[in-house]
Amino acid sequence: MPYVNVWVDDLGCDGDCESAQEAEALQKMVDEAVSHLRNGDHVAALSALTDDKSLPCQSPGEIKRKYQTWMAGKLPGFTNFNPKTEDRPQ
Repeated sequence: MPYVNVWVDDLGCDGDCESAQEAEALQKMVDEAVSHLRNGDHVAALSALTDDKSLPCQSPGEIKRKYQTWMAGKLPGFTNFNPKTEDRPQ
């Protein structure tokens, strides 16, 4: 007996579905960050991208603290290169 399979795609989002609203909010964050970068304010740009606590990002203050810890050679898992102590071929 013959049969027919029919697939119906979900209706497209007309701009008021949840994913469209989330994409719009994320685009606003990116636009704000770009605006700050064009003005030369990289800290404000990082803040614009990381102030949302639901995002898995670090705040500019956290990034700065970790960078300073790394520069001091104390960040776990990293070893700074020191040409005086490294074995180099002569």
